[in-house]
Amino acid sequence: MKSKSPFTPEQIELQAYIPPALKQTSVAADELLNSANCGVIVQRSGQVTNEFRNQARECALEICEHTNKTQKGFISSFLYEETFGQQDRIHWFIHLRSLADYMRFHRLAAVDPAFGEIFMRNRAPESERGGDWTALFSGTFQERVLTPHYWGFNGTHSPQPVPDAESRLALYQSKQPAAQLLHSSNARMIIMRQAQVDFQYRSEARVFARAYADYLNRHLAGYVTCFVYEEHFGAVDRLHWLIHLECYEDYQHLIEFLAQDSGMRDVLTRSWVEGGGSHSDWSRLFVPGSISEVLLCPQHPTKDF
Repeated sequence: MKSKSPFTPEQIELQAYIPPALKQTSVAADELLNSANCGVIVQRSGQVTNEFRNQARECALEICEHTNKTQKGFISSFLYEETFGQQDRIHWFIHLRSLADYMRFHRLAAVDPAFGEIFMRNRAPESERGGDWTALFSGTFQERVLTPHYWGFNGTHSPQPVPDAESRLALYQSKQPAAQLLHSSNARMIIMRQAQVDFQYRSEARVFARAYADYLNRHLAGYVTCFVYEEHFGAVDRLHWLIHLECYEDYQHLIEFLAQDSGMRDVLTRSWVEGGGSHSDWSRLFVPGSISEVLLCPQHPTKDF
C-alpha cells in the first residue's frame, strides 16, 4: 500500500489538474466498462486541427458522454490525449463487452440521429470553413482493435490452461486488490507500449510479455497496473502493454524500479528461448525497431487547451 502522500498541497492541486477519465462522464463508475473489465478496446486516434483545437475536444468529449449514457452496459468511451508525443493528437478508448458488440458501435451514427448531430454541428459559425467534424480534424484517423491476451491465444503454446470466456478479461492478469487496481477509467495516465513479435518466437514472446506485466503488478501495486493486449485486424502478432499510472511521480518510480530491481533484471535477462544459448533474452523475441510507446492523459473540458 502507498504510504502517506509526500506531496505538498500545491503538488496535490497540480495532480488534480489531471482527473481520471471517469470524471468525463455522468455515468456511475460501477456501470462503466474499462481496460480491466471490458472484452474489447477500440483505440481510435485523430489529429486535431490547429484552428479548432478547443472545438475538436469539445466535440470528442460530447461524443463520449452521449455514447456512455445511451449505450450503458454495452459501450464506455473515454478521451485521452498524447503527452510528450504528437501535439494535439487525441485518442478515444472505446470499451466494448465483446467483439459481438463491435457492429453495435459502428452502427451508432446510422441509428441515432443525436449522435450524427453532435458530429455535424457547426461549432465555429464565424469561420469560413465551418466547424463540423470534417474541419475539426485533419483526416488522419487511425483505429486499432485490442483484446486482452489469454493463454493459448491464436494457437500459441499455453503454459497454463486456456481460460474460459469469462476469465479472459484483463483484470484476471493481475492479483492486485480491487482498491489498488488501476485501469483506463481511474488512472491519470497510461503508457501504451507496443512491440511486433518475431514470428518464430510467438509463444515465447507472449510468455515474456505476461511475466513482465505480472512482475510489475506484484511488486508495484498501488503505483502501477499493467495489462497485456493483442491487436486484431492489423499487424499479426503485435502485442500492447497498457501500463496504468496514478501520477507523474509514479512514472519516475517505475523508471527507477526498472533500473534497480534485481528481480526485474532477471526477467529481462532470463533465457526465454529454449536452446537459444547466451543470446536468448527478451531482445530475441521482437522485431528490431518495432517497440514504441506513448504517454496518454485523460482530456477534460476544464483543461486549458
